[in-house]
Formats: sequence, C-alpha cells, structure tokens
Amino acid sequence: VLFRSIIEKNEEIDCILYNVDGEFKDGMYKEEKLKSLIVQLIITEKINPPWNKVYKRNIIEENNIVFDKNIQIGEDLLFSITYLSYANNICILNEELYNYTVDNSNSLTRKYKENKYKQLMYVDDEIRKYLQTFQSKKILECEKYIRLKNIFSCFMDLAHPNCNYTKEQKKIFIKKVKKDNKIIIKELGIKLYLISMIYISLPVKFILVISARTFKKKQKQ
Repeated sequence: VLFRSIIEKNEEIDCILYNVDGEFKDGMYKEEKLKSLIVQLIITEKINPPWNKVYKRNIIEENNIVFDKNIQIGEDLLFSITYLSYANNICILNEELYNYTVDNSNSLTRKYKENKYKQLMYVDDEIRKYLQTFQSKKILECEKYIRLKNIFSCFMDLAHPNCNYTKEQKKIFIKKVKKDNKIIIKELGIKLYLISMIYISLPVKFILVISARTFKKKQKQ
C-alpha cells in the first residue's frame, strides 16, 4: 500500500504518516498547510510514535538524527520533531497498516519514572527551539500545551503506587514545578496549582477526570 501510494503521487515525499484514524485528509501537506498539520499532530499526539511513519533514510543519515540514549521518555517525540524540521512535506495516508498493543502494564510508557519531570522538561525545551523557528503564535501556543500536559502527567505520578515521596516531598516537588513554569502556569491560572495539591491525596481515577476536563477547556479557549 505504501509503495503504491508513493508511485501514484509521483512526488518527492519526505515523510508518510498512516494510522491517523481518519482525523486528517489524505494528501500532501506543504508550507503553511504543513505547519498547521504539525500543530494538530502534536495536539492529537499522532506525531509522537515512530511506528506510524515512514522516514527517508538519507534525511536521517545526512542530519545524524538519532534517538537520544540519555532519556527514556519523550525520545520518540524528540526524534519525530527533529526529523520534521528537515522535511519539506508530509503525505497523509488513511490506512491502518500497523497494530500496536497498548495494554502492556510493564511497558516503558506505563512504568513509574523517578526522573520523569527532568527528562520531559528537557524534551520540551528542545521542541520549543524547533517550534520557535515557525514564528507563529498558534504554534508557540501548541508548545505551551505540550508542557502543561507533561506537567499534569508528572503530577499524576504523585499518586502512583511506586512513588515513595512523603506528603512533604510532594509539596516541595509541586512548588518547584510551579516555580520552574511560573509564566505558563500563570496563563492557566490558579487551577493547575490547586489541582496539583489535590493530587497528593485523591485517587487516580478522580485525578484523571479533573485533568481531562481542564485540558478540554484549555483547548477550546
């Protein structure tokens, strides 16, 4: 299917993206359409995994694009963002070409990571450098969305059964995160700080509900 798609389009394709669940129209995305697509890919998290894309080998080799071995979370997103910084186009293919198992509780994405916050903030900083080259307010807002989502993810881990922090250590951690991200948190308002304090004592299911509602409201604004 992929080979046929490339032949039929008869164009120089830098990246093919499939398994998009019909969220995007088939076709080639270039220039301004490409920038708009990247924003939506980030928000829907379709940009994250490497398994739903076909990359050009020469782009990877010529620009020495590799997975960062020093991080265990967000390295796939960082790889994709770095690659797309060298791509002039993306071809969307609405075909289910790969099945991915997501119910493995022992996978790296499900395990508790003590240094998760540090690694995610490093990934966010690298992504910001790339997105700033677009010189688009909408795209920079997208970067803030990523950071806020990652902050919430770190707060959720405070309720993880493998988190050994005491209540006092959790409060210290929350205050550090608030200080590190003062400008972004200020834009969301006091909600993020209050919700983070709730994370210390409430069940995970309740936390998920609060987080989901908060992010939906933020996206609509």
